[in-house]
Amino acid sequence: MLGVFTLWPLLNGVLLSLSNWDGYSPERRFVGLENYLRLFEDPNFRTALGNTFLYGVGSTVLQQIIGLGLALALDRAVRGRGIARAIIYLPVLVSPVVMGTMYYLFFSYNGGGLNDLVIALGGERTAWLSDSGAAIAVIIAVNSLQFVGISMVIYLAGLQSIPTMYYEAARLDGANAAQSFRHITVPMLQPAFATSIVLNLIGGLKLFDVIQVLTGEVPATRPTRCRR
Repeated sequence: MLGVFTLWPLLNGVLLSLSNWDGYSPERRFVGLENYLRLFEDPNFRTALGNTFLYGVGSTVLQQIIGLGLALALDRAVRGRGIARAIIYLPVLVSPVVMGTMYYLFFSYNGGGLNDLVIALGGERTAWLSDSGAAIAVIIAVNSLQFVGISMVIYLAGLQSIPTMYYEAARLDGANAAQSFRHITVPMLQPAFATSIVLNLIGGLKLFDVIQVLTGEVPATRPTRCRR
């Protein structure tokens, strides 16, 4: 199973990167490192690499903050927390293309829900998906809101694995909520932090479909052609 579904695709990908192939021709020509040399000489590659770093790190940080906050709020015995957890996690099960289309309709320049609201409040339209800076922020927000449920579930599992006797002992010693969170919750959640950060970072670094649906291309390279 490991060889068929992991090792062979990895090896095949490396061989493809060293070849000149159109994707369907029966013949492949070995070109060595020529593809890599052309890649690193392309200025668009450096821009794409920087954008990818922004997407990956930005969405990862945002998901940790929101996911931990939601986990802390829904870890308490409040009414309807099971329904709330399901609703927050539900976008994870939706195709990124579908989520991207929904948010495209929301952020569109003409007829977008957000611009309509801004105009109703007396403001002016904003090209959310055409301006490179705004587009990057929108992509980070959309990706984070869709997959924040993963971080929430991981942190919920971590919180529920912390023995309550630690908090009871802290209260007896006079520790307040902030001190308990700093000295008990955060250290005990270190495995959950590591798991959530790695999963979110992997997802953010390979992000493509949401960018394609929202902007039609990389927003910081040719912003004038991005869809409105």
